[in-house]
Amino acid sequence: MKELNKSSLNEYDVLTVRSIQDIETIRDVWDKMQTHPNSDIDFYLTIISSLGRVIRPHVILISKDGIPSALAVGRIEDLEFEFNFGYKTLYKTPVRTFTLIYEGILGDASPENCKILLTEFRNILKQEEADIIYLSNIQSGSPLYNLSSTIPKHLSRDHFPISNVHWKMSLPPDMNAFFSSRSRKHRYWLRRLERVLEKDYPGNITTKSFVEEKDLNQLFTDAESISQKTYQRKLEGGFIDNETTRKFYSFLIEKSLLRAYVLYIEEKPAAYWIGYQYGDTFHLRVTGYDPTFRHYETGTILFLKMLEDLCAINKLNFIDFGFGDAPYKRRFGNQSWNESSIYIFPQSFRGIFLNTGRTVTSMIYQFSILLLKRFGLLEKVKREWRTILSNKTTGNNDSNPSESHQK
Repeated sequence: MKELNKSSLNEYDVLTVRSIQDIETIRDVWDKMQTHPNSDIDFYLTIISSLGRVIRPHVILISKDGIPSALAVGRIEDLEFEFNFGYKTLYKTPVRTFTLIYEGILGDASPENCKILLTEFRNILKQEEADIIYLSNIQSGSPLYNLSSTIPKHLSRDHFPISNVHWKMSLPPDMNAFFSSRSRKHRYWLRRLERVLEKDYPGNITTKSFVEEKDLNQLFTDAESISQKTYQRKLEGGFIDNETTRKFYSFLIEKSLLRAYVLYIEEKPAAYWIGYQYGDTFHLRVTGYDPTFRHYETGTILFLKMLEDLCAINKLNFIDFGFGDAPYKRRFGNQSWNESSIYIFPQSFRGIFLNTGRTVTSMIYQFSILLLKRFGLLEKVKREWRTILSNKTTGNNDSNPSESHQK
């Protein structure tokens, strides 16, 4: 297989890059187009070199009249395709997947360019380079979303993509401005949280920020001690102390981007928020808390400490809360949009089987969510299910959000 492949379509040229070495030949173009950390060239290279499941890069560059116009950042990897119902996995099977990473379209994401890219994605299936196409968390209503929902034939199309809300928060100039923007009731509740915790543990509440290489071992130890008690661990999510995480966090430290915070109660880790600064935005990567201290809202207490620190950084204007919806995101976020991950299936027996299974499970799941929302039971059911998972993880009766590498 050629690692570099070039083709032409009228005034458009399409270049496909299939090796890490050849990515360097388009670094200058990539650097000029990147605006999001997930598709930053150095972030991308760090992730694909540390994830064992990645087979190779697959990056597509479109040029118009010889001028680079758009770049699609993806990879070929071995994943497990799952039929899920909420947190429950009903069936899974290994598939070689082309993944278009989150925020993986750089440059001009016009309908014309997206149509060309979609043709190239489908060619990956035709050439049997992958068994399935996965477009990670595409913004609803975008050209790629609309085209992916209409161009593939009926048997290849993802009929029930699950929509999720993505939340973002504008950073206030200081904490006084933040509290002033809250309702009187909300201000009272937020300020009361720390007083209640301090009353029960007088003089035994501390917080620490981690931004240097020498502190990484303590961060990993403390965050892992919390994460292993959360429901995300049962789902193989949340913070996980492994080689991939250590390599990525070391990269963030090297670039002076990591910002991590841990709350301690009687010197024991109780909550953490971990993310990184990129441009004018703090991107949340993972957060969690020890369920032993659930009723103290330790995650919220630490969030306020983190917020105070972030407000003092002049170049920061936003907090991006990452994938998925959550009560704390709705509470503090003031910008939101919908995203959906979309699959494209081959027109083969296996492709039809996978598409049918996903269609049925997604349809039933989304109908169930609508019913729960209608009767006001959705958050209660989520809390109960998370508590069950958390108890299974910790192995006790103590009556968590998540680590996500480049999607």
